Amino acid sequence: MERVLISGANGQLGKCLQRQAKHYNEFEFHFLTSSDWDVTDHESTRAVFDEIQPDIMINCAAYTNVDGAEDEREKAFSINADALLGIVNHCNHHETHLLHVSTDYVFDGKKSSSYSETDQCAPINVYGQSKRQGEQVIEQNAHHASIVRTSWLYSSFGNNFLTSMLSLGKQGVDLSIVNNQYGSPTNANDLAYFLLLLAGHSASGNHYYHFCNSGKTNWHDFAEAIFEVAGMVDQVNLAPTDHYPTKAERPVNSLLDCTKIKEHLKEEIPHWRESLANWYDRDKKDALI
Repeated sequence: MERVLISGANGQLGKCLQRQAKHYNEFEFHFLTSSDWDVTDHESTRAVFDEIQPDIMINCAAYTNVDGAEDEREKAFSINADALLGIVNHCNHHETHLLHVSTDYVFDGKKSSSYSETDQCAPINVYGQSKRQGEQVIEQNAHHASIVRTSWLYSSFGNNFLTSMLSLGKQGVDLSIVNNQYGSPTNANDLAYFLLLLAGHSASGNHYYHFCNSGKTNWHDFAEAIFEVAGMVDQVNLAPTDHYPTKAERPVNSLLDCTKIKEHLKEEIPHWRESLANWYDRDKKDALI
């Protein structure tokens, strides 16, 4: 039985992986939270690997506050980049296949079509820069790794766009949401499912993959869809805007081309609207309490 080590188990993706784990009897899972394992502490990383000796590691540990990273640059780079050197070295030593989760924000958003794995990276904010540096650490040092870039991740867990919209919607506030930034929302449960499929179908060497739900939208229309499935349209005054000030600049287009992972795993990816509806049917009690 293969041992699977998962960092960042208290985050939204980590919690979704815990949900999926019960369906994978071929794996022995070890879920570690940030309290269990500080990935920036190389001695702690060594101890974790020596104890568990994983065959596979899924790295969900990350600094994900895009605006906060502008003020906490050192912390963002410490978690998203520097920590990976220790992780990669121990993966190499234990012959562990590393699955690392990265982001659409490694791109500048100037491309008019969806981004493929081979497109040039040019992050425009600190968060994207820290994630890109982490990718480069893996590229330059890992023996066997899969880097999976995703976009607009949401779930019932933690702070994300969906949980923020639901919270504000319950308060009946007026909302202005940008309608000129394009991408595809990704249900974290779908990403968890594909990560575990990838864990069982790894290719030798290092590879990039893109994963997001299919279809294209903008933040305003995503918010509108959230309120529609939650039955909250009448209590929210939602307006589009082409300008909303944020500390960190965002890419105008962060659509990802997911052809490679679909062909590798021979799996279709649900449309973001279908996946949002599935989320509501399954998780509404958790999200709306």
